[in-house]
Amino acid sequence: MLNLSPLIFSGPALPDFYVQYELERALKSVLPAKKATQSDWRKLSKSLRQPLSESSGAVRVRNVFLAPLTRAMGYGDLSAADPVRTREGDETGGILCRAGEDELRCWAWAYNIDLDAPVEQGLTSRYTPQRIAERVLLEKKEAVGLLTNGVELRLIISEAARAASTIAISLSDFKACAPKDPPDAFRLLLALASPAGVAKLPGILNDARLKQGKVTKDLRAQARAAVEGFAQGLLDHPDNQAEFDAFLQGETSGLETRNAELANLLWREALVIVYRLLFILSGEAGTRSRPPFSFASTSLWRHTYSPSAALGPIAQKVAEDGAQTGNFLAAGLRSLFRLFEQGIKSAELTIAPLGGALFGEEAAAFVDSLSWSERSCALLLDNLLRAPRGKGKARRLLRLSYRDMDVEGV
Repeated sequence: MLNLSPLIFSGPALPDFYVQYELERALKSVLPAKKATQSDWRKLSKSLRQPLSESSGAVRVRNVFLAPLTRAMGYGDLSAADPVRTREGDETGGILCRAGEDELRCWAWAYNIDLDAPVEQGLTSRYTPQRIAERVLLEKKEAVGLLTNGVELRLIISEAARAASTIAISLSDFKACAPKDPPDAFRLLLALASPAGVAKLPGILNDARLKQGKVTKDLRAQARAAVEGFAQGLLDHPDNQAEFDAFLQGETSGLETRNAELANLLWREALVIVYRLLFILSGEAGTRSRPPFSFASTSLWRHTYSPSAALGPIAQKVAEDGAQTGNFLAAGLRSLFRLFEQGIKSAELTIAPLGGALFGEEAAAFVDSLSWSERSCALLLDNLLRAPRGKGKARRLLRLSYRDMDVEGV
């Protein structure tokens, strides 16, 4: 499996699960072997050791980094491109490098310039190097472009129907690699931006989109299983029988009607419990357009309340091995929901009280009053944290990534 940890993927084009489990297979025909890239990597590694400073301009950045990189990708010499008229007027077309009829558009900016800040004082955020490159690629109907400031490299993936995506790497990560050992991140960039890789990219993006749709569909089934399993756990818990008997004997309607009312109530409020967890899991992970909860990386959250980091591993042990955990998961979930209902303010963790349809006192009052079994809580968490992948003997449960998940679609 490729080690792509130095790369940062942003945007909708290549979801995390696809990068982790599918991308290497999809690129098999264009992904160069390590041995085949050793010579190009040595040249690039040597070039990266040349000094760059705050006074280094765009030409220096182009010569030190872009020139050897694009040669490794199979392109020829770099040449200045004509300005391109976009919806914002004439904008820099960057640099073109060609391989026969194929060409790749690149932008080199002065060393360490902020790629997400306006290029001139007084301009708005529409005029950043990143946004300019996105508009030009879209206007020219080009799928891939490179953008660098000598500190960071971004491979931009442009699509007409969706926002642009980027694959970014700090060049210090490249510099830290041994000259004789081409990193997998380098090989991936060569594969995606080479003429053969660019030609193959539309099929890869379509495959990733379809696989992401299947993941969302699978999560919908997992969420339904979580609701049903949790509700059944409430019905089976011996401590809840008195509550159910009292409910069924109440008012004057017939037993059949009361049974239906009980089933509807349990389903509705178990659904609220699942919605609570989906909200928290999505907020904890963030998305590529929305940052995660500001407290998601704090130690108190990660080790005490987090459903994925603190409760998830315990739930897996209960679900798979029948581990005896007392009331740990049930109490943990109640504490987690109470945290969002009432809020907390401490030196390390601050959460404003939410209440409302998800966390209000009356949102799931009947279910909250019942006893929760440890196993039903474990299955609830496990259904929302892992999903089956593969077929036959290769079938296994893998951790879901909520960063790319369409939770609202679920």
